[in-house]
Amino acid sequence: DSVNNTLYAINLIDGGLSIKNCKIMPYESGYDENTCGIVVSRKIDSINNMPIVISGNEFGCFEHSDQLNAAVLIKNNKSGQFKNLNINTQNIQSKNSFDNNNNKECNQIVQIDYSSAPEKYPFVSTSSAAFLIDCLQNNHQTSNFNTYTLTNAEHFQLDDDQPINILTSTSLTFDGTKSLDLQNTRFKVAGTVLVNTEIQNAIFERTTDTATILFGENIDKSKIIII
Repeated sequence: DSVNNTLYAINLIDGGLSIKNCKIMPYESGYDENTCGIVVSRKIDSINNMPIVISGNEFGCFEHSDQLNAAVLIKNNKSGQFKNLNINTQNIQSKNSFDNNNNKECNQIVQIDYSSAPEKYPFVSTSSAAFLIDCLQNNHQTSNFNTYTLTNAEHFQLDDDQPINILTSTSLTFDGTKSLDLQNTRFKVAGTVLVNTEIQNAIFERTTDTATILFGENIDKSKIIII
């Protein structure tokens, strides 16, 4: 289907959905960067509460580009068009396989909250550090709980030396199997940071008594600074 110049494999705007044990990949020949695997939303007048199940699937790399694209894109509460969705994005992340081990920057899961301007991204799973940095720096953190995961990123480079704020309601996870150089980035942490992969050249500054910085088993902490 083609909507607003974005190519979707599946575009659900009402009803239920059960997608299990499928391979969902961008078309390799004539590949268009502005693609999404599954897009989930609701009509504003919908009264449908049928279940949405996305489980056991294998997603290819839906490349990060100037246009928002993702393996799974969930649109939430766009005024006049969509009503709120009750969907477990973390369950989608844990029960599907996402291609994030190649040399391309991929967006796996993005949940968008259009309830206020500018748009908010309360849940993001990506291997694009540039997209993650944009979400954290440019007012995309909401006042409610936010979850951001950066998996197997190849590069992490800020355009300036400004610290990245991790707000009280935000949880940031570094994940994957690749070592990541954070280029002396300073994180001012009021929320939670979870490190599940090897990182280096980062400064984590706790700004509240409740700020939490956690490390997975056997993670080397010697190449970072915690204040």
